[in-house]
Amino acid sequence: MSKLLNYKKLALLLAIIVFTTAALPLGAPNKALASTCDGVTPGTTSACPIMIFGAVGLAAMGGNDNLELHYALGADIDLSAYLSPGGGGYNGGDGWKPVGSSGGLSNAFRGTFNGNGHTISNLKINSTAGAVGLFGATSEAVIRNVGLINVDVTGTGANSDVGGLVGNLNSSTLENVYVTGSVEGVDNVGGLAGYAVGIQIAPSAIRTSYVSVEVTGTGSSDVGGLIGYWQGDAINVSASYYNKELANSSAIGIGLTTAQMKSAASFNSLWDFSEQGQWGIVEGMTFPMHRTTLDQIVVDELTVNDGAIAYEPAFAPHTSTYSSRVTGEVDRVTVSVYSSSGRMNVSIGGEDTDSKVISLIPGENNVNIAVSTDVTVPGADTDPFEAIYTLQVIRENGTDYRHRITTASQLAAIGAASYELSDSYELMNDLDLTGLNWDPIGDTGQPFTGTFEGNRYIIRNLNVAGSHDDAGLFAASSGTIQNIGLENASVSGGGRVGGLVGNNSGTISNAYVKGSVVGDEQVGGLIGFNGGTATVEYTYAAGHVSGTDHTGGLIGESSAGMATASYWDAEVGGLNASGGGEGKTTADMQLENTYSGWDFAGTWAMINGTTYPMFNRHIDNLKLQALAATPNAGVLSWNPAVFVPDQGAYVLAADRYIKTVYVAANPADSNTTVTIGAVESASTQVAVTPGSNAILIGTKGINGQPNGAYRLTVEVPAPELTGLVVPPSRYYGIGDALTFTVSYEGDIDVVNTPVIPVTIGEGADATTVYAAYVGQPAGERNKLIFTYVVQEGLVHSTDIAVGTHIQLPGGAGINAAATTVAVPLALPAAATTGIMIDSVRPEIMLTQQPASMVTTNSPVTVTATLDGTGSDIAAAKWAEGARAADYFATDGQLLSGGSFQVAANGTYSVYAIDEAGNEAVAQIAISNIRQPSNGSGSSGNSGAAPEPSTPSTGPALTIDSDGGITLRVDPSSIVKEKLEDGTIVEHVALTDEVMGRVLELLGKARKPFVTVVIGDSGQAVQTQFSWSSLAKVKSAYPDTVFKVELNASSYELPVKVLNPGAQATHVNVFISKVVGQEKERLEQAASSAGHKLIGDALDYRVTVSVDGKETEVRELGGTYRVRGIVLNEGIPAKQMTAVLYDPATRTFSFVPAVTATRVDGKREIAIKVSHNSIYALLETGSRSFSDLDGHWAKGAVELLAAKLIVSGVSDTDFAPGDLITRAEFTALLVRALGLQVEPTSGSGHFVDVAKEDWFAPVVDAGVRAGLIKGLSKDKFAPGVRITREQMAVMFGNALALVGHSAMDADRVATALDRFEDNAGVSAWARSAVAQSLAAGIVTGMTEDAIAPSAAATRAQAAVMLRRFLQYVKFMD
Repeated sequence: MSKLLNYKKLALLLAIIVFTTAALPLGAPNKALASTCDGVTPGTTSACPIMIFGAVGLAAMGGNDNLELHYALGADIDLSAYLSPGGGGYNGGDGWKPVGSSGGLSNAFRGTFNGNGHTISNLKINSTAGAVGLFGATSEAVIRNVGLINVDVTGTGANSDVGGLVGNLNSSTLENVYVTGSVEGVDNVGGLAGYAVGIQIAPSAIRTSYVSVEVTGTGSSDVGGLIGYWQGDAINVSASYYNKELANSSAIGIGLTTAQMKSAASFNSLWDFSEQGQWGIVEGMTFPMHRTTLDQIVVDELTVNDGAIAYEPAFAPHTSTYSSRVTGEVDRVTVSVYSSSGRMNVSIGGEDTDSKVISLIPGENNVNIAVSTDVTVPGADTDPFEAIYTLQVIRENGTDYRHRITTASQLAAIGAASYELSDSYELMNDLDLTGLNWDPIGDTGQPFTGTFEGNRYIIRNLNVAGSHDDAGLFAASSGTIQNIGLENASVSGGGRVGGLVGNNSGTISNAYVKGSVVGDEQVGGLIGFNGGTATVEYTYAAGHVSGTDHTGGLIGESSAGMATASYWDAEVGGLNASGGGEGKTTADMQLENTYSGWDFAGTWAMINGTTYPMFNRHIDNLKLQALAATPNAGVLSWNPAVFVPDQGAYVLAADRYIKTVYVAANPADSNTTVTIGAVESASTQVAVTPGSNAILIGTKGINGQPNGAYRLTVEVPAPELTGLVVPPSRYYGIGDALTFTVSYEGDIDVVNTPVIPVTIGEGADATTVYAAYVGQPAGERNKLIFTYVVQEGLVHSTDIAVGTHIQLPGGAGINAAATTVAVPLALPAAATTGIMIDSVRPEIMLTQQPASMVTTNSPVTVTATLDGTGSDIAAAKWAEGARAADYFATDGQLLSGGSFQVAANGTYSVYAIDEAGNEAVAQIAISNIRQPSNGSGSSGNSGAAPEPSTPSTGPALTIDSDGGITLRVDPSSIVKEKLEDGTIVEHVALTDEVMGRVLELLGKARKPFVTVVIGDSGQAVQTQFSWSSLAKVKSAYPDTVFKVELNASSYELPVKVLNPGAQATHVNVFISKVVGQEKERLEQAASSAGHKLIGDALDYRVTVSVDGKETEVRELGGTYRVRGIVLNEGIPAKQMTAVLYDPATRTFSFVPAVTATRVDGKREIAIKVSHNSIYALLETGSRSFSDLDGHWAKGAVELLAAKLIVSGVSDTDFAPGDLITRAEFTALLVRALGLQVEPTSGSGHFVDVAKEDWFAPVVDAGVRAGLIKGLSKDKFAPGVRITREQMAVMFGNALALVGHSAMDADRVATALDRFEDNAGVSAWARSAVAQSLAAGIVTGMTEDAIAPSAAATRAQAAVMLRRFLQYVKFMD
């Protein structure tokens, strides 16, 4: 019903506005106490109110002089007696006289009233006044913190404003107040206020208040549950309610049902029901009340056994029902109630007491706690208030109520006392069994027959030790075990051993085991033996399982029953068999789609791709809510593209080369520990390298939960090639180095010897050479240096061209540092203008005038015709005598005009150097200048014809201090020949006349050893012997050896091995340096194998001339002959190895060699082999094996490994203790002796040696050399372990091969007698064993034991081999 504005009331409001300069402050609703006055007159301020403790004081507020004062309640007030007949406020039945009235400012209540949380009950009014309520009218008043209970207010005036608390509310505030009861009127009727008015400058407010009032009015009344009628634009109502069951509507406020009003949840959050708040409620029993009232009617604390036994929910005054659960051993409890209220009486179980012992029966025990008070409470069914609290104590009986397991000791008690094997159990939390040697539950005779509900908890660190049968968490079970996981279990036993159950005939579902299980037979990761009516479903096992029989990844053996949707990790345990279930790889076990039919909505969870399944109660503590990876450069592309907490594996592809990734993880639970790699931190910088980088992020929860895992696989591309620096522009000649530097954006490792192709010339004349990798600049691992040393024979006037790519011959590789990731090889275009090659020596053509056949008394003019052959001649000189090129560096005369004159016979040298630095020397012998006769020196005209000069007397022959013969070749007799390929060959011919002189002198020499000394200066030297002369020497002195000794090399030729045939005319010794492309290939092969060439490689050949044709002789009777290579570098002998180079296969093999000193004082390596080929010295470096640290054979093994004789079983291990076979030792001895091995050969006469066997060629070589025989005519037994005496026999044969005589028979016994087990030496081996012992090649196993039949180890073989080589002087 709408109504016009009441002008009379509006006038009153305007008057208030006129006389008021400021609104009252509305601060926090603090409790008002008179004790705060401290000299201030009570009532003059809200902080110092007049305290009211009864009805009379309350009524006194209505005096005209009291309406603007400040008041506060000090106690609850019951008005029933005061307003009853005979009471001071009865007023003839009209009851309470409202405080303040309408009709003007001076009549309204204008002060403050603070109820301090107290109540006023049984207010009764029956009045015709214009404003009816506890307060008739208010103006700018504040009323707070008071409750009116059971009001009975009636306003009978035709224009009465009737409310339970205030009839007429003008510009006033009501806060934290409530009213219950009934209100009736004719005009404006409301449960809290009948009429309310407020405008912007004088507002009214109602906050956090409610009413449960039956509001009644006439047909024309404005009736509302909270307010009957309101006017103005500034009535602020917040969080205030009315009972809509008692009042159909309200002009303002929120309607609630009676039931809703008895629940704290129905009220706005501004209502503070906390223990510190001012509101309280007994849920379901009362309406909200002030804390002052609540504290008088509720208990403060409820305990069971003084708090030792918990209950739930946690005690709260407004909660009336509680439940507790105890184990079966507990047969009584003490229930105690505590309260600070003096207005309360407590009864426990019908007995007036605040503490009582309650006897418990198995199952449910309900304890009633009755609380009675003399307090009137809003909304309560009784007045005064009474409440009943119910505590249900459940004593577990294992049937209706499962035994709850919370500790390891309770778990261990199953099967003892009140914990029957047939009872039901449930695990209430995760358990850690660390430190316990677990006694399995039950046994085969008395299995567990009950139910074990794991509630999806886990048991960690189960340890079952021993060898007993039926081992596991449960020894035997025919019951039900479900929803349980074992983490880090360790179970060992005899038979029927399983991680969870040893012997199972019951049901197991939703269970898993991670750990190790060890037993004898019937051993399984989850179950040892499965029989009877066993059912296994939704289970898995992951761990190491081992046994001798019937061993399975999940189940050891099943005789009955079935296993469905169950799996085991066949990769971790290495088992492909099981008595049930399916074996999967670790990767499959970490994928959710592997687990067919599993409940991943309610039971299971996993971080897909990185963890095994776990129970869903644990997963949230292990998840990350965010994971980020930031590279130091570029961008990472994620796959999957977006991080999802349930997805564990991600591949992150970098768009460019990077070095680090910053990983930051944000766990969903603050208690979760995060480990990134090995760093326990939620964020860290991780170094990455090219290739796949697995970054593991581990998450670890609390209380022994499973661990979570995430994996970031960061794919990093190889560093890019960023630059190529080429040599400076100029001519490059013989021996000059072309150096190329390649740069990458990251560090690089190099395997063997990559090369850069360099093209010299163009078209059909183009030649491709290769700049080989030589190293990296100090401190710059991102750069590679390639060098090509210009070889003789190349000349082109065009610029060089660099290839488009680095090439990788012979196993070479370029990888990102510390990885196997190959880097890009494409080279950028480089400017090579002006880089030109000229490696052909200048050509010098010398002529004389007059010619050599014309004798002259005048000087001879020598003309030098010079050709730079590529670049121009830069300088030319001449000098008297046979001079080498280095002479002209400081000496010699400039050649002017291309000729010079000489006045005396002799050899003259002409030197030329071109712009590329190539040098050449040519000699001319002048012999046609007539010498002065009779020593007069006169060249006058005597009239006699001139005589030709006396020819050279030939080589100088002397007997040297060592007793041999030295033959020094006159340089003038050396004839130089230039071959088509530019090679200069120097020819020395030892004529019959010279050889005759040698034969004559051999009769006088003490030693038949002839050293032919040749001062060579070219690339190759051929020394020619007349065969007819050699045959005479062989006949007269058959032990004669000719040694051809050049400046840098030598060759020994024993005449007794020569049998060229009657038609032979000459025997030629040819020694040449390996040059050009063949040398490049040799150097690359050495570099690829990790070696370095020292000096020049030399090709030694012996040929026989027959009918003008030359035939090479490679084998000369199997005799070891010496070839020498002079050392120019101070490299220790242990770091050098003499090798035979096979140009067809580009491989190297060891050849015997020792260090020697020549007659001329030069140090050389004397190579001892029986065949001719290409030989070289390599710097092989040292070799080491990790399993030889501290081993007695370490020195010998590593020396032979560096010499290319022995090798390890891998790059890092030698396996010194492994036994060695006949084939393996034969290979070692053949290799150590440098015997010729034909790769395609095989021992066809042995049925157990196939041609394709790796050892076939060495067995053939060993048999041919007489080192070894078969065990029978057709059996070699290559895989049989060789004994120590068999090795001694092979050493004896080797000694004979290199020229050592067998031991005299009378010395054999002497050598063997000192060993107590000498009788065990086989008769066929006694001589060889004695000789090997005497030579120190073989020693006793102890001082008095040879152990002849003991199998030899790899270490023993290596040590004996080193002793042998040093004994026969085949190795330093």
